[in-house]
Amino acid sequence: MSKKKSPAPTSLELLNAPLIDSHCHLVPRCFGDEIDQVMQRAFDGGLERMVNIGAGYGMEGNLQALEMHKRDAIGIHPHDAGLLTEDPGLYDTLLGLARRPEVVGFGEIGLDFYYEHAPRAAQFEALRRQVEIAREVGKPIIVHDRDAHAEMLETLDECRAWELGVVIHCFSGDRTLAEACLSRGAFLSIPGVVTFKNATQLHEVAATAPLDRLFIETDSPYLAPVPFRGKRNEPAWVNAVAREIAHLRDLDPEEVASATSENARRFFRLPGGA
Repeated sequence: MSKKKSPAPTSLELLNAPLIDSHCHLVPRCFGDEIDQVMQRAFDGGLERMVNIGAGYGMEGNLQALEMHKRDAIGIHPHDAGLLTEDPGLYDTLLGLARRPEVVGFGEIGLDFYYEHAPRAAQFEALRRQVEIAREVGKPIIVHDRDAHAEMLETLDECRAWELGVVIHCFSGDRTLAEACLSRGAFLSIPGVVTFKNATQLHEVAATAPLDRLFIETDSPYLAPVPFRGKRNEPAWVNAVAREIAHLRDLDPEEVASATSENARRFFRLPGGA
């Protein structure tokens, strides 16, 4: 294993390895009519692929993601769980969409007890029902977990969700939570927050979790990494996440890029190559 010390990222020089942004939101609500330019900047910056997440913007976001005919994930975000309470027929709609070949995962789904834009009961119901849709179509799930760590673990245990393949998107817990997820077979997706100086818990997780269980993501347009913090995030900047993990682990950035890309390919069953 390479042990070359890499500098903390201050630029986005191209890496001599493929990059996959495992979680971004490339929908008009986020990027307007700039999506093509954003994608071109990503490919110019060395990305092989991006997994486009339609969840988070109601059903409209899912449909807009699917219109791009790329590699997508669909689902109802916990913020929007009330939509499913209001219209239970949406489950059948989601099931039909999830069968489409360009849909490589189901999510992001989960629990958010920080904002609680939807009642907790609705969030639990939406999560359980969507796990069953993912089981029916044979797709892995992308989990949103904010301030609901214990409840997330318990619910996914009850649903036997881990056997489907689970990635904890934008991982925000400590090493204890990381170990609990890893012991159940989950992957952890590391966002640009890892570049923030005060993200000490995430630094520890990124430095110690097995490299073959990590993804990298931008969660664009949110959580831009240093040196772009405060700006609208975009997939090209996943490069900075790879560099920071390499810095924390004392590895070459190319090693981190190659490993996390291969992990995402296996999980989402993506073809290789740009």
